[in-house]
This record gives sequence, structure tokens and C-alpha cells, in this order.
Amino acid sequence: TMKKTIGLFALAFIVLTACGPSSRVSEPEDVSDQVMDILEDLDDMSKEDFRDAFMTYDEMQDLAEDTDVITDKDARKRLKKMKESELKKDLDKGFARILEKGSELKIKWADIEFVDFEYEVEKRRGMKACGGKVTFKSGKKKYNMRSVSIYDGSGYCLVSLGGPYEARD
Repeated sequence: TMKKTIGLFALAFIVLTACGPSSRVSEPEDVSDQVMDILEDLDDMSKEDFRDAFMTYDEMQDLAEDTDVITDKDARKRLKKMKESELKKDLDKGFARILEKGSELKIKWADIEFVDFEYEVEKRRGMKACGGKVTFKSGKKKYNMRSVSIYDGSGYCLVSLGGPYEARD
């Protein structure tokens, strides 16, 4: 029925607004696909596109209010203190660093191949986070990217991405 459809749509909308659809995955092992999607598109990405792949400022502020998800008062306070301009600056710096290192290492982003993903989910400072290491290949060499995603109550939202580093076997 139409009423049921609208109800489901409204519910889905509420769930998605906690953390943007492009920045959240439901299971920790899905973080690797998310990271690979970002990396493969880096050549055509603007810094705004890059920012869109991460948890937004508003999402962080909402999360800072959620005592069920973030049980530690200090952790909530730290999230609350974060300024929107700082978040943008950090993400823009991260984007520039990835591009710079990628060009130093002569990585062709559009042609990279996924190799492996290792991750660990732990609860630290009252919040659940997934730290990951994506290994990918460019040409004959292997590289790593490190990711951090925070659990927001219904999925893992990407908050940082670092690298690339040459992989040591």
C-alpha cells in the first residue's frame, strides 16, 4: 500500500541521515569496498567529493549527543568541540596528502587492484571504531591505506584515511 511505502521511506530517510549513505557501511568488512571506491575515483575527484565520503560535521554533532552509542562523556565532549572549519581543513589536507604521495609513488588510481583488507573493531574511549588496512596493487607494487570508521549506532562511518604506504610483505 502507498501508506506503508511512505512509512518505510520515511524510516529509511531517518536512518540514512545519521551518517550519509556514501560515508556509512553496515559491516566492518565492507569498509574495504568503500575505500577502494574512493581510491579508484581519486583522479576525477574534487576535494568536496572527497569530503562527502566521510562523516559530516552535523553527523558528528548528532553523535556527540548520543549517550547510547558513545558512552564516554569526554569522547562526546571532544566530538562536540570539533569545529566545522577544522574538519574541512583536516579532510582537505588528507586529500592533498593522498594525491601527493600517490603521485610520488606513481600510482595510477583508476587501475589499482584490491589485494586484501585487515581490520580490527574495538571500543575505545566509549566508542566503537573499526581500524582498517586496505592493501592494493598498482602495477607490480603493493600499497596500504589505513582507515578509521566510527560506529554511529547503525553502521560504520569513515572518519579518516591515510596513506598510501608501500606494503611490506
